[in-house]
Order: sequence, then structure tokens, then C-alpha cells
Amino acid sequence: MKSFIGKSILLLGITTLGVGGISGCAKKKVNNDHELNIICLNRGYGREWIDAVKEKWEEQNPGYTVNLKAESSADDLINKNLYSRDNIDDLYIGCDKAWKTYALKGKLLELDDLLEEEVDGVKVVDKINDEYDKSIYFNGHTYRLPWTSGVPGIYYNSAMFEKYGWSIPTTVDELITLCTTIKNAQIKVGDSPKATDLVKPFVFTGENMDYFDYAVFTWWGQLAGINNVQDYLKYQSAATFSSSNAGFTALGNALKQWWEIFGDQTNYVADSKTWTNHLAQQSFYNGYAAMMINCDWLYNETLKYTSGSFREGFDLRIMKTPLARGASEANRSVSYIVGEDQYFAVPKTTIKANLAKSFIKLMISDWGIENFAEKARGTLAYKSTETIVTEDGYTNSLFEYLSATPNRFTNWSDSKLFQNGVIDVWSENSLAPYSRIFNSNKSNPVDNYLSELSSNAASSWSKWVATAGQ
Repeated sequence: MKSFIGKSILLLGITTLGVGGISGCAKKKVNNDHELNIICLNRGYGREWIDAVKEKWEEQNPGYTVNLKAESSADDLINKNLYSRDNIDDLYIGCDKAWKTYALKGKLLELDDLLEEEVDGVKVVDKINDEYDKSIYFNGHTYRLPWTSGVPGIYYNSAMFEKYGWSIPTTVDELITLCTTIKNAQIKVGDSPKATDLVKPFVFTGENMDYFDYAVFTWWGQLAGINNVQDYLKYQSAATFSSSNAGFTALGNALKQWWEIFGDQTNYVADSKTWTNHLAQQSFYNGYAAMMINCDWLYNETLKYTSGSFREGFDLRIMKTPLARGASEANRSVSYIVGEDQYFAVPKTTIKANLAKSFIKLMISDWGIENFAEKARGTLAYKSTETIVTEDGYTNSLFEYLSATPNRFTNWSDSKLFQNGVIDVWSENSLAPYSRIFNSNKSNPVDNYLSELSSNAASSWSKWVATAGQ
């Protein structure tokens, strides 16, 4: 009996080790030559557009399939897989400043040759929007192509404007007057039982106050002009952040005009400073505010709060950003564009680079641009050889905005200070102004902030240069 028990224990131990050995070994990923593995960010723009590209690409490439992972956590998954030993991914569509780090660490395939290939009879390099003409080159090569030319600015409920006869403001002064008009109208919010629930001019997201950049940067461009903005973005010395720099002076002026509106708490929904993106957007959709500073993903994100279509009384549009006080009339054509953190990229480990490139070419084709406009309600960072007109008033307002503002810029800089993530437009990212100004106890918070910005740059410049390895 004793011998039997001993053998049982021995066999049990072998079995346990065997099971542990099997479960402890990660199953190696199978890389199918006829399967294109794509990870795509699925947030504001949704996934309907990429599903349509997948379907069309498979039709054009019989015998090949696309394994598409469209997830809200795509950026985390991309990061994980890029550092994996058996990465089988072929194409990434993401939104993360880390693409620059991936490129520097040799994780991404050079796409220099793709720039010379043709789509719709046009070289890819010539199809990319002009605002990205510098940032498609990084460290001497092209590792990433831009995804969208996100249209930022003041979005408004067109149905509400029409109902109450409000005109679209063409200047900041007219915008301030409109805020007063909306408040004086004392419009009760829908079916709200609270007598104090009155329509406010604006709602915003406290979670992402950097969305205010989407109006302020365009006012900055209007006031400074493209040349002074580009000079500022060189980040040549600490003097960039001082009154001796025309770009800095104009940026401060734009910030002051923003504060003329948002320094008055009666101009926005009271809870805005504590709200997430979704709460603020829901408030806008539900009629608590007439306007919201946001970007073109707002349409699809707002649809998530509905049954698939907007309620009667809500009709989303973007207005042309009102001209800043003191800006040249000629600079109405200037606008800031969102998207330098977005990318199409191919991992260096792929064995299907040509297939990945063919998928990119389909996405940025005339068909792809129209597909994105129709299904994502956004604008890709590429020129179409055809004029795109849709039956959707919102999407048309995006294209009208871009048509009226051909002089566009992004926050891209060739400086290592920027490329290595040391500074941005507002100097150190931790000094982004809006929350600091809202929470300031100074009598003149904007001037105080600008003074702090200059002092911080002067005292920190040497450290920043050393950190960037410049």
C-alpha cells in the first residue's frame, strides 16, 4: 500500500508538471502569408469606415483576408506588440505621440518608397495635405503617414441658431455679443424641471481642457500669420517664450480673447470644469449649450448617446472660426489643424509590407477619402482629385471650412526639443494654460500665466536642451 501511494504521488507530480509546462508556454502566433493583420484605433471616428476599407480591399485582393482589430485600446496594444518577440502585425492606425519613439527605436518600417508610388494618378507625397509637408519626414526618413486633418473649432447646434434667429459670428467681438444674446434670451432647457436650467452659450470638457487650443491656436494663427507661427515653432531659444517673439505676443493675445469669453462663468454650463468629454458632449446634445469647442470626431461620439440618429432640434455644424480682434482680414484663411499624433505606420517586423502599403493606398484614395467622410464624418489628411460633396450638411460644413482656410498649420516642429517630447507650444506640457488660469487667484490670471511661462523658459532652457540632446 505504501508503495502504491508513492507511485500515485509520483504520477500526480509528473502530470502537474506537464500541465504547468503546457500552460506556461505562450502559444506562438501564426503568421499567415495571405492574412493582413491590422490594428486600428476605434474611438471618435468609429470603425464603420475601416470595415468598409477592409471589405473593398479583400474584393480587390482575392485569396487574401484582413484580420482587423478595431479597439478603443489600440494604442496600448500597438505598444505591447511592437516590443513582442513574435509580432505578426502588418499595419497600425493609431493616435499616440509615441510613434516618434517607435521610429527612433527602429520599430517602424521606412516608407520613403511609398511616397513615390501613385494613387489616383498622383504621387502619394503630392496627395498629402500641405500642413503635413514637414512632419512626414522624421530623422531623415518617412516612418508614418498622417491619418486625418482633424477640423477643430467652434461647433454649434444649427437647429437652435435657426430657431432663435442667431447669426453666425464672424469676429470675436460678434461672438462675445452672441453670448450675451443667448443669455438674455433666458431659454429654458427642453423638459428640464429646473427653472434655473437655461441654455448657455458654451459647454466644455474639464477632462480635456486642451480642446480650447482648437480655437485659440486658430486665433493665434490669425493674429501672428503663418510665418510668425512657423518661426515660433522652431524653438530656437528661451526668447521664443518672451515678448520679443512676435509669435509669443500673438499667442498671448489669442489667450486673452479666449479669457474674455470663458473668464465669465455665466458664458458656460456651470459643471463644465468637472465634466468628462462624454458628459460635456451629452450636455451639448441635450440642449444645455448652443456651442462647444471640439474637433470633427464630435459627430460620431455624439451619436453614441442616441439611438443612431440625432433628435429633432439638434443639427451639428462647425462655424468658420471668428476673426480675432486685431487680426488681418487676409488671415481669415489661416487655421490650426489637429493630427500630428495620428498615424498610419508599418512595423519593421512585417513580412507583408507590400500588402500593408496597398491597404494604405486604398485608404487615401479618392474612394477612401469619400468613404471616411461618409462613414467617419471626418476629413483625411489627403487631397482628392475630385470635389467631394455629400448629402450630409455636417460633413459639407467640414469641407467648406477647409476650403475657406487653405493656409493651415499644425503644432509640428523640427526642433529636437519638440520631437523628443520636452516642450510644446505652451512650453512644458505641465504648464498647459487653461486649468491653471481657471484655478488662479491672481487678479489678472492670463498676464500672470504668460509671465510665468517666460520666466520658466528662461530658467529651464539649458535643462531642456540637455534633456533633448540638442
